[in-house]
This record gives sequence, structure tokens and C-alpha cells, in this order.
Amino acid sequence: MLKEQYISVEGNDLQARLAAAHTQAQAASRYWAAYKFPVRPNVSIDAESINSMGVSTETFIYGNVGEHETRSLGVFLLYGAGELLRVEIYNLKRRRSFEGWSVYWLGEVESDESLTLLSILVRSVEDETMGGKLTDAIALHESPQVEGLLSELARSSPLVAVRANAVFSLGRFGQNLPLVEAVAGDEDEHRHVRQQAIMAIGKGRSPDALDALRRLLDVVEEPFLREAIVNAVAKSRHPDAQTLLKTFAERSDDERLKRRARLHLSKASGEKSRMKEERRKAYSYRAEAKQAKHCR
Repeated sequence: MLKEQYISVEGNDLQARLAAAHTQAQAASRYWAAYKFPVRPNVSIDAESINSMGVSTETFIYGNVGEHETRSLGVFLLYGAGELLRVEIYNLKRRRSFEGWSVYWLGEVESDESLTLLSILVRSVEDETMGGKLTDAIALHESPQVEGLLSELARSSPLVAVRANAVFSLGRFGQNLPLVEAVAGDEDEHRHVRQQAIMAIGKGRSPDALDALRRLLDVVEEPFLREAIVNAVAKSRHPDAQTLLKTFAERSDDERLKRRARLHLSKASGEKSRMKEERRKAYSYRAEAKQAKHCR
């Protein structure tokens, strides 16, 4: 981070410091107001990783993130003429220019203060992109309040992105599965929101995830969403996921669903064969190396 762009703001609480930032930045055409918040464990946000393709930036991963776990995150709010223009969630360990605009630093805040501000903002914005980002920011907090806030937004927000991100986060983090399942099966809900709910159930770690997906297949009629359910089963790490896929492939009356299930089973079988071959080659390499060492 470029320290010269950071301007510390004083105040008794987060709301007071944000108000002071607006006052200090009156002459600026654009400016950021930012703060650090307590982040939930096992997430990787805005993190760089190096692979065979070069350097890549991961935006949002949950689970076994290992060395890429992000523990230092900030909410960055871009303002212009006192109006909120953009919302970002940035890894504070990375350097960035902030597009040349000053950052009014509001300090480190507790979860309850941060969630109060974000809840106010997410209910006031009309922009889908900003609403989605604010919802993601709420989901990333380490706080028992998060599940209730996301559940409320999933049902009450007028913004599709907010409802979609709320149910996706709930499902991914294994929270309020009955609500996520209900949203996925609600024919009056936007299709994108329902798809996100289905995907989240598959990605989540709830022991009841497969049962939820099985029930959904009995009530969901849209072909696109039925295929999404099969995809969610295929992506699930549940030990019985492959068995359920085989059931779909062999017994379903839905030919599209059958084909989708068989495709996933075929891919899984090919992956297992590849891994088996890699293990065989690794064993052969070790044996040859051991033999060469013995002959020296």
C-alpha cells in the first residue's frame, strides 16, 4: 500500500469518522473511505498465487485455502460529491495505487460497528454491483450476526445481486440450509438467485446438502435449474455424491438429466485414471532413483 495516500481520520466511532472523512474531503472529486474489519477464517480474498500459467489473482475462495488465507481485509468505499460510487474489498497486504485517489483511513473496527454501517448501505443503494459487493463484505465478517443479516437480505432485498450473493454465502458457509433450499425451490424467485442457491448447497459443507439437492430435484421443473442441481451434486465433496449421480444416470426419467449425470461420472472416472497414472509414474521414478543410488 502507498502510505502517502492514507489520511488518518479521528472520531469516537466508525460513523463519526466516516462523517469526518466526508468533511475533510469536500474539495476532492473522488476519494476512498476505508477501514479494516475482523475476517472469518478459511477464506482467500484478493490474493495472488503462482501456477504454471503465471501469476493469478483469486477473488473469493472458501475452504482449504492454506497459505493463501487472508487475515487482513479492508472495506473501501469510493465517494464523489458525498455520494457512494463504488465498493471494494481489498487485501491490505497487497500494494495498489487506488487510481491516484486519497484514502481516508477510518482505522480498525469491531464487527458490530462495521456490520451496522454495511447494513445501512446495502439497504440504501440501488446499484446491483454495489449491493452485491456490500453483501459479500457482510458475509466475510467473523461474527454471529452474519447469518441473520444474510438471511434477512436473501428474503427482503429488492436487488437481485444482494439476494443472490446472500443465499450463495449462506450455502457456501453451511448456514441456514432450510432457507437456501426454500429459495432454490421458489418458482417466484429470480432464476439467477435460485441458481446461486443451488450451487451454494453443492459447494457447502452441510451434511444434509445431498438430501436438500435430492428434494429439490422433486420440486424444480425448469430444465436449466434441474441441470444446475446435477452440477451441484457433481461438485459436492459429500462422500455419497457419486452414488447419487449414478442414481440419476441410471434411473431418472429425464433424459437431459441422465446425460448430464453420465457426463460428470465420465469426467470423474477420467480424473481418477489420471491420478492413478501419476501415482504409478511417481512410484516408478522413486524406484528407479533408489536403484540408481544403490548401484553407486
